[in-house]
Amino acid sequence: MRQLFNTRKKTKILKHLNSTLPIFSFLVASLMLGTMDISAQCEPDTSPPPSSDISLVGDATPVISNCPGDITIFSESGECGATVVYGPVTASDNCDEVTLFSPTGVNIKGGYFEIGLTEVEYVAIDGNGLETSCSFTVEVINSEVATIVCPPSLTLDSDRKICGLEDVDLGIAIAQDLCQSYEVTNDAPEYYPLGTTIVTWTAFDSQGNEISCEQEVTILEGQCGEDECQSFGINTDDAWIQRVICRQLTDVTPDNNLISNTGNNGGYLQVGGMGMHVIPGSTNIIKVVPGFSSGSQLVYWRIWIDYNHDEEFSASEIIFQKTSSTQQNQTFTIPMDAELGAAEMRIAMSLDGYPEPCEIFQYGEVEDYKINIYDPINAFATATDSDESAIETEINIDAEEREVIQDFNVSLYPNPSHIETFLKIDSKGAIDLEMRIYDHLGRLVVDQQPITDVLTSIDVSTLTPGKYFLKLTGNQETIVKNFIVLSN
Repeated sequence: MRQLFNTRKKTKILKHLNSTLPIFSFLVASLMLGTMDISAQCEPDTSPPPSSDISLVGDATPVISNCPGDITIFSESGECGATVVYGPVTASDNCDEVTLFSPTGVNIKGGYFEIGLTEVEYVAIDGNGLETSCSFTVEVINSEVATIVCPPSLTLDSDRKICGLEDVDLGIAIAQDLCQSYEVTNDAPEYYPLGTTIVTWTAFDSQGNEISCEQEVTILEGQCGEDECQSFGINTDDAWIQRVICRQLTDVTPDNNLISNTGNNGGYLQVGGMGMHVIPGSTNIIKVVPGFSSGSQLVYWRIWIDYNHDEEFSASEIIFQKTSSTQQNQTFTIPMDAELGAAEMRIAMSLDGYPEPCEIFQYGEVEDYKINIYDPINAFATATDSDESAIETEINIDAEEREVIQDFNVSLYPNPSHIETFLKIDSKGAIDLEMRIYDHLGRLVVDQQPITDVLTSIDVSTLTPGKYFLKLTGNQETIVKNFIVLSN
């Protein structure tokens, strides 16, 4: 029979047994007596390590396996997401059973993820409350092809004054795909010149993808050729004409101040009606006030009056030229040779330097007014039909009411007069009328005076020199007569 151990090996084993026998004997004795709980090895180890060469191992933190890194994938065809498979994610512990769960609600093998970025997290907890976690992201990129539909092309007539158009209603572009909504913008200008302008509509989704389409806007010449001296500011975001005040300094004609608080009108405004009435040789003062969106700026003013009615504004017709960042005043005198009638006054304010009368400039605004230049001695002989009509409207006189009523024949004399005028009425019957007198602006100056006699004296010495309208009413009929009051 062969010897199982040689002498040298046997000697080493015996020496090892001899060295460990005391500790082994202690362990066996402790177990027999019930003084040592072997389960203590899986409790959290918070006591100091024993002094012997053998130490007991405590409970360790759980370990999560198969947790992937960040994932990027395209959405599936016809779908608003994609199925992502990984793992399965598992967890283990050296002592206890482990609970593994996802606070983000994702299965341990993956699942269906919608378009966009999703954060995924898994947490493992053992029986002693020790835990660990892992996390990653899943990004699904939209692979669907989006569509955008532009509004139809437009063909429009030009504005007469500006030979183009502003504030065009373009309509709405629609962008969509199977899964996402889009933010739609365009590069539409504030001003559309004559010809065709291309407007590009662009749509963006939440992931930065974009699509675009184009819309044509064509502006026809229309009536712009009828006014060869158009002028306006393209942009009034920063500055505009806020207020205009014009009044007479010489007390020759009735008080008829021009006060206009128009504010921002987008670059141009034609102010309707007659702004004020002046006579040749009169001295007047005009005040202009700029408006600003945030903080004052230096602006350039020019004002013209078309004294000769040639529909042009020459250098000799400039009545105001200043730079300022606040309101400015300027006096001016109506030339003695100014043509009588309605004259156009153009007020231009620019941030780009002194504007020309027929210039389209980038920043600022233009306003056009009409003023009536008249000769009070000649009874407004040159007033236009539109001016007369405007005054009649103020006092509610129809054109047919200006005719002499069949049963009455009315006359005023002397006319003009500076102290007294007589109202004579030739009537086939009794006279029972009421008289009202209006000034040339349609303002009531004498109210509801009864007229019952054939001849009535009217005191005009207290009236300011100028043109007036005498209105007689009675028997559901109306008569209007004009008369002039001269200075003493």
